[in-house]
Amino acid sequence: MEVPSERKKEVIEHEAVEEESIYLLKDRANIACDGGNYAEARELFELLKERSPEPLRTPLLHKYGVCLARSGERLDALKVFDQAIKEGRDSLYDILSGLEKASILSQQGKRKEALAALGAVKKRGRKIFREYSGRKEYSHLRGLIAKLD
Repeated sequence: MEVPSERKKEVIEHEAVEEESIYLLKDRANIACDGGNYAEARELFELLKERSPEPLRTPLLHKYGVCLARSGERLDALKVFDQAIKEGRDSLYDILSGLEKASILSQQGKRKEALAALGAVKKRGRKIFREYSGRKEYSHLRGLIAKLD
C-alpha cells in the first residue's frame, strides 16, 4: 500500500515536470519563430496553447500571429493579432501586432481598416510606434502612417 505522503510527492513532481515542459515549449517556439521556422513554431505555439494552464500572453500571441501570417494563414493571424492588441499587456507587442495586422489588411486592399488598426496602437506608445513603424519591413505602410498625423 502506498503512503499518502509519497503519492502527494509524485503529484507535485509531475506538476513540476509539466510546468517545466511548458517553459521549454515557450523557448522552443520563440527560437523557431525568431529563426524563421514558422511552420515548426506554429505547431509549438498550438501545442503550448493546449498545455498551458493560462492563456498565451501578448508577446507569445504576437509571435504566434506572425507564424500564422508567414505560413499564409492570414485570417487566423488577424484574429490572433486582435487578441494580442485587446489584451494590451505589453505596449511593444501591442504595437507590433497592430503593425502586422495593418500589413495584412493593407495587402488585402482594406486601407480604412488598416488605418484604424494603426491609429489604435499608436495611442499606446507614440515613441515606440514611431520607432518600429519606421522599420524597413513596414515601409509599405508609410503612406497610411503619414495620414495619422
